[in-house]
Formats: sequence, structure tokens, C-alpha cells
Amino acid sequence: MKTMKTMMLVLIAAALAVVSGCASGPAPGEAETLKRDENGKPLIPVSRAGDFEYEKYRMSNGISITGYKGASKIVGIPDKISGRPVKDIAGDAFRGKELIAVSIPNSVLNIYANAFRGNKLTTVVFRTSQKASDSMFPHIEDFAFADNEISELVFPEMRHWKTYIGNSAFENNCISGLVFSEIITQIGDRAFAGNRLTSVSVPAWVKILGANAFADNPLDEPFVIPPSVETVIAYTSDKHDIAALYSYTPGSHLVLVSIRGVSENHSTTVVIPDTINGLPVIGISQPLNFTPLHLEDYSELILPANLAYIDLYGFRVEDLAKIKAPNEKVQSILDTYTAKRREVARLDQERREQKEKEDERRFAEDAMNFLRQAREITQ
Repeated sequence: MKTMKTMMLVLIAAALAVVSGCASGPAPGEAETLKRDENGKPLIPVSRAGDFEYEKYRMSNGISITGYKGASKIVGIPDKISGRPVKDIAGDAFRGKELIAVSIPNSVLNIYANAFRGNKLTTVVFRTSQKASDSMFPHIEDFAFADNEISELVFPEMRHWKTYIGNSAFENNCISGLVFSEIITQIGDRAFAGNRLTSVSVPAWVKILGANAFADNPLDEPFVIPPSVETVIAYTSDKHDIAALYSYTPGSHLVLVSIRGVSENHSTTVVIPDTINGLPVIGISQPLNFTPLHLEDYSELILPANLAYIDLYGFRVEDLAKIKAPNEKVQSILDTYTAKRREVARLDQERREQKEKEDERRFAEDAMNFLRQAREITQ
């Protein structure tokens, strides 16, 4: 498709009607309107570097945008700031800024949770390179574009690049049509819930899919997970002690991917259920964003009876004493895990201390070199 190969890829077109909060144009009194060329493509100029708050990465040449302080509601994110490529857009960076349009450069690799949540976005443009091998498309994390007014979504053709769309990434928008290119291999739970979709076609290259990815849409027919999907992910219901994201192979066992919290009706003891939706819970995976559940406010956490493994970073070291096993088999797994987790934590601490010493040594050397150079200049 010719439109897929243009320098700028328009991902969202303006909404055409006022339906469920989907505006047809600027709100009354709105100062800015989005200009378009003769072909209807949005014209979004690159904003000044001074409009953004950002952090420079110490270990690489990239930059992470952490905030926006500009006045314009139409934002063109530059591909470089201070000579460094813009690699990431931090969580909450543009949240609630009442933006109506944004252009994102192809240098961006990650758009983190809630980055553009709660704006008035109708138009989002992902800029691409004429040279296919230079084009990248970001990973889109949870709630990144949720609660906007986005109406149409088309993803670029980049066969050399694979990415995912996080949980609730585009929830509560105005999307009426979706085209998934081969770059999309994972679609999170409730990723497109609460939009205006009447039909959905999930291609065979999508291997991980949220069970409720397209919930709360006016679909002409109920959505059925296609047989090409290898792993399904979903959230637990309110009836469980834990609020968690889990994954399962259709018709098989289940693994907790990320325990995100505890329901309001819990006691100080948290119980991970033996089954969820009739499937046995056999594993606890490394949490998304490397943030395990904190157990400071709870006396103990009881593991499921069918547990077969725990990912190395499934729990914090500080909480290991509070984790209990319901039987001897799970106790053996827990004992092995605890020993390994403590050893890894010890090695991590040693590496951190070694790095701190190395940093101090380098700082001292730099200071000595500076003093020596200063003396040579003054002599």
C-alpha cells in the first residue's frame, strides 16, 4: 500500500461524528486547529527542544522525554535533543496536557505507561524513514494512549521490526477501524476496549492476545480468539484476593505474569488461587516492568497448590520470609527459589558496590588529571 511507505505514517484520522465523546473538530473556543496538506495528511511541525523536560542516559547516547512544558496543544517531538536521539517517552510524560495532535519520531523505541493518557488526541503520527532498515516502531506500554479521542488506527509495514501493544494501551478512544501489520505480534488485555469497532480481524502473526482486548465495542458478532493465538493474557476478576495479569495456553495451564495489587476485601493474608477460570496456576513469572508486589502491609502470601516454578525476579528479597507453601512439593520449590533469589541478590549487591568503587576511582583520576592540567596551564 502506498500510504504505508510515506515519510510520515498517519495513525489516526480526525473523528467524523460526535459519538460517545468523540469530537468532530476543535472544541468551542479552542485556539489551535490541526492543518493538513492537499492530500489530507496532518502537518505537525517539530516543537522546540525547550518545550520538553528530558533526561540523558548515562550508559548510552539516548534521551528520555519526561515531561512537556510547551503551550501548544499540537506537539511534534524532535528526533534529537542536544545532539542525542530521543529513545524513550517516559511514563506520564504528556498525561493530561489537553493535546489534540502529536507526531512521534522513528528514533523512539519505547512509549511507557500512561505517556499520553487523558488528553484530547484525535491525531497521532509516527514518522518513518525512507530507508526501511532505519525505521523503528516503539513498544507501546499499558494505558499509553488511553482516554483520548483517537478514531482510526493503521500500523506501518516493517517486516524487520516486531513490537507489542500493552494492556489498555488504546482503551476508551473512538477507534472504528484497525489494520494490524506484521510488526504487531502481541496485543495486551483490553488494549482496544471501549472504542467504536464493529468488526475485528486478528492476523496469524499475532501470537499473544488479551482475552478482553476488544471488549466493550459495538461488534456485529462476538469476538472469538483465533486458533493461531498461542498465548492468551487477561486480568483476574474481583472475586480473587489478588489483582493480577495472567497468561495461559488455550485449553491448558495458567501462569501469573504480574501481581499488581490486592483486592479491597482481603485480610492480611493474601492467597494466590489454585485455579483461575478453571485453569491450574502453575507458575509465577517475572512481573512486567520488573516491579513485584510489595508485601509490607501483609503478614503472609500463600502460594497455589499446583505451583511448578517461580521466575527469579517474581518476588522481592525483602518479602521472601512472608511467602508460604501449602504442601511439601511447593515448599521444596519455594526453598530452592529462596536460596537462588538470595544468592542473586547478594551478587547484585556486590556488583553495585564494585561499580560504586570503580566510579569513585574514575572520579578521583579525573580530578587529578584536571588539577594537573590546571597546573600546567598556570605555569
